Amino acid sequence: MPTGIRTVQERLGHSDVGTTLIDTHVRKVAAGGTATGALLSV
Repeated sequence: MPTGIRTVQERLGHSDVGTTLIDTHVRKVAAGGTATGALLSV
C-alpha cells in the first residue's frame, strides 16, 4: 500500500509539504527516475 505524502512529511520532519515533495522528487531522479520541468525550476 502506498504511503501518503503527509506520512512521509511527518517521518522526514518537514514542516512544509512542499519541502517533502521536492525531497521525494530529487530522490526519485537520483534513483534513475525522470525529472519533470515543473520541479526543475524550483
